[in-house]
Amino acid sequence: MRIKGTATGKSLSFNVYKAGGGFYVFNLGTFSTGATLGVESANSYTGSINTSGQWRLVELTLTGLTDVNVTAGKDMFAIKTGTGGNYDVQIDNIKIE
Repeated sequence: MRIKGTATGKSLSFNVYKAGGGFYVFNLGTFSTGATLGVESANSYTGSINTSGQWRLVELTLTGLTDVNVTAGKDMFAIKTGTGGNYDVQIDNIKIE
């Protein structure tokens, strides 16, 4: 996906849902130029975002995750914001490959 904008006080977290329930967590943290994220143990919104007005690439590493939900009509992906953050962020071009 591509992200452009700013967020102060908090960052973003992403959930990729499992077929049998639950989800994998990916945390963005402090972000300015691009990021490749791996699975973490819990959602965290620490950090800030400032892309200097440019679209920046964020990749979630799904390699090896064999139980990702692909059933139509079921939760597959979520973008989470932290409470109390000040967000002015655009997200575009979300692809799952």
